Amino acid sequence: MKIEDRVRLAFDLGINKEFLPMLSFALPAIEASAKKKYGRGGRASFIKLIRENYEVFHWFSGSFLDFVELRFPTLDPSLTDGQTVDRPDLAQVLYYLHRCSLAHGQELGESCSILPRKPDGSFDYHIDKVGKGIRLPEPIAWGVLATVVLEPINTNLESRSGNYFTLSLPPITYFLNVDLFWGAKDRLKRVVEKYDAPPDQTQSVMSQLSI
Repeated sequence: MKIEDRVRLAFDLGINKEFLPMLSFALPAIEASAKKKYGRGGRASFIKLIRENYEVFHWFSGSFLDFVELRFPTLDPSLTDGQTVDRPDLAQVLYYLHRCSLAHGQELGESCSILPRKPDGSFDYHIDKVGKGIRLPEPIAWGVLATVVLEPINTNLESRSGNYFTLSLPPITYFLNVDLFWGAKDRLKRVVEKYDAPPDQTQSVMSQLSI
């Protein structure tokens, strides 16, 4: 399946708040983009592409977190096909907890769900360790999809879907048509840099997670 087709299908699911099915299309699109960029697929390329785009996750979450520094609780081996992943970053959580579960046909329970926005559109940006899993907030799912679209290696793609991302940079909210923003990471970065970044609370969140 083409990258742009995966993005279109992921959008349809995300709009309907079906976030885990959304990731079932968005994460393979990450892997395909990584293979296109680095000439090889697999774990290392997947994780590398996510890490190179942490600023994109920062933009689309309106985040007060530094994803380069953020670490999560150690993943339970029962969720990672027996592998020990100690103090993972976001890229490792997405790969081991979500991408690998898809590849191995493992169903994720409520403890590994994506927390949706509230009815008024807001969300509590906290990342919970619940039992044997990690729940991620909705903006992470959109950050995955934005990473695929904005990645410069995908500049030549066309979707003609009419889908758009919402980017909040108070006091302005931007609506970014996917068809116009394939590969536009550098162009969007110049816009984002004009706005003040929220204060960093990464260490505070990690402290709450007992890491």
